[in-house]
Amino acid sequence: MPLTLYSYHPETGEFVETLQADKSPREPDVYLKPAFTTEIAPPPPTEGMARVFAQGSWQLRPDHRGENWWCGGVSSEVGFIGTPPSDAGWTDVPPPEPGENETVEWIDDAWVVSLDYRGEIWWDGDVPVLIDFLGDPTDNGYVREQGEVPEPEGPPTSADVNAARDRRIDAGITFNGVLFQTRPEDRENIQGAYSRAQSAILIDGAQPGDFTWHGGPGDFEWIAADDSRMKMDAQTMMAFGEAVLDHKSAHIFAANAIKAMDPVPSDFDEIVALWP
Repeated sequence: MPLTLYSYHPETGEFVETLQADKSPREPDVYLKPAFTTEIAPPPPTEGMARVFAQGSWQLRPDHRGENWWCGGVSSEVGFIGTPPSDAGWTDVPPPEPGENETVEWIDDAWVVSLDYRGEIWWDGDVPVLIDFLGDPTDNGYVREQGEVPEPEGPPTSADVNAARDRRIDAGITFNGVLFQTRPEDRENIQGAYSRAQSAILIDGAQPGDFTWHGGPGDFEWIAADDSRMKMDAQTMMAFGEAVLDHKSAHIFAANAIKAMDPVPSDFDEIVALWP
């Protein structure tokens, strides 16, 4: 009885062809089995899938070869078996058509449309400026024609003051000569450590100079904005937490006082005396 074999590609494992095994010229009852063949029959062809022999069995894997995808923002024809990995920048979503003075880029797994005036000469007052960045040049106060005057903006709103307040709160705090981050997630973590330090002092009797008060392995440390580490005993952690709370409170009250002004100075964000 003839022996049917199924050959597969030596590198990709993809099914190649069906063939009949030859008998050994020296052993009539023995069939010759070439490398990269198997007696296991592959599954029937399936549209959009490749039949691949791997780890002793046939598998159906997505096959997008010949399709036009985009990788890192560049149009590319898929030349391999399997689904192109999104974490490597592949997508089958075509980029949007850019409008006038727009450019399209692939950023953080998404198509981003940006204004693009690069190479144009705009004006900063009477000074010509060569635009070398993406975005709206008017955000920097530039105008397209020399002598053109930007439309005056209205007076600052409460939302403007709140935005400046939040930016300053999030900008960080210097504690014991070291800059620490104070973004919302940082403040949440600091508050949690503050509460733990308070319990360690009041309940467990943690003493100054004891850096193991937190109950975890090693000394308690807090990472600064420059990625350096500062050891903190429970008392220092509480002082740090209180400094962060004072930092936030001072900016809230400063912003409240600014919003009460009539009118609010247009340059309120630049007047040092108005802020902590």
